Amino acid sequence: MNKQNVRLDLVTIDSGTQQRPIDPDVLSRYRTLMQDGVEFPPVEVVSDGVNFWLWDGFHRYRCAQERGKKSISAYVTKGKLRDAIWLSFSANNAHGLPRQKGVARKIIASILTDKSWSKKSLSTIAKHTGVTKQYVSLVKNELVQAHRSSTLPIDEEKPPSEAKNEGAAPTTDPDLQRDEEITVTRKGTTYKQKSQENERKADEPPKDAAGRVIPEHLLELWSQQQLVKGLIRDLDIIKNTVGSYVEDRHPAFGPLNHAKFRTEIMALRGTLKDVIPYAICPYCGGEASENCKVCRGFGFLNKHNYELTPQDLR
Repeated sequence: MNKQNVRLDLVTIDSGTQQRPIDPDVLSRYRTLMQDGVEFPPVEVVSDGVNFWLWDGFHRYRCAQERGKKSISAYVTKGKLRDAIWLSFSANNAHGLPRQKGVARKIIASILTDKSWSKKSLSTIAKHTGVTKQYVSLVKNELVQAHRSSTLPIDEEKPPSEAKNEGAAPTTDPDLQRDEEITVTRKGTTYKQKSQENERKADEPPKDAAGRVIPEHLLELWSQQQLVKGLIRDLDIIKNTVGSYVEDRHPAFGPLNHAKFRTEIMALRGTLKDVIPYAICPYCGGEASENCKVCRGFGFLNKHNYELTPQDLR
C-alpha cells in the first residue's frame, strides 16, 4: 500500500465496492469542513495498474468532485476488483460514519452467498466485518433456512474449528465480555489473555442478560456492542501499561499525575460501558419507540438502568 494522488476521472465508484449509501448530512458536514481548510485522511483504493476501485471514502470523493478537484490523495493497494469488494466489507466497521440499519446484514449475506468467501470461518468473517461471530451465525442460519432447496453456495456444514464455539455467548466478566484473545503488555512482558465463553446451542435464539429473546430488529445493534467493548479493552491496556511504567519510575512518565490519570480513564471507561446493551427495555418491550422516555427510542437499557427498573417489570 502506498500513498499517492489519483486522478478523480480514473477512480471507479460503481463496481459494487460501496456498501452503504451516501448520507446527505455527512456530505454537507464534509463540504463545510473542506471549505474551512480541514485536511481529510486519504481515501482507500485498490488498483491493478490501470483501474482504481474506491472502497473507502465515498463521501470524501464526492466532496472533492463537487469542489472541482482533479485528483485526490489515496492509499493505493495492489489488487483486483474482487479484492476491493472484499476490503469494502470492512469499511467503517469501527470508525467513521456508523453503518445504517441493515448494512451489516447485507454485507454478511453477500459474503455467505459467495462461493469462495463463504468458505471462510465465521470468526474470520466476523472480525473482518466488525460484528460478532454469533451474529454471522444467525444470518447464516437464516439464509440456509430460506434457501435450503436452492443452489446458493451456502455451506451448511460448520468448519471443524467452529463446531464447538459457534454462537457462544461470552459471560463471567461483569465488566467486559469478549469473544477473542487480547494481547496485554505489563512491565515489558507480552502475553495473551483468553476470554471465557459458555457454550450454547447454535439454534438457540440470542437473548439479553435478563433471558429475554432479542427482537430481530435489535440484533444488529446488539452485535455492534463488540466495537464498544473493544474500545474499553484498549483503555484497560493503556491504563495497565501506563501503570507499569509509573511503577518502574520511567522518566517519560515522571510529570504524570497518576491518580488523576486513573480517575479520568476509569470515568471514560464507565461512560463507554453505559452504551452497551444489557437488557431489552421492559417498558416498551424493545419496540424502540420514540415515545419511550426510559430507553429514549433505542429499545434497550444498559446494566445500571436495568437494575433501577422495578422488580415487577423485569
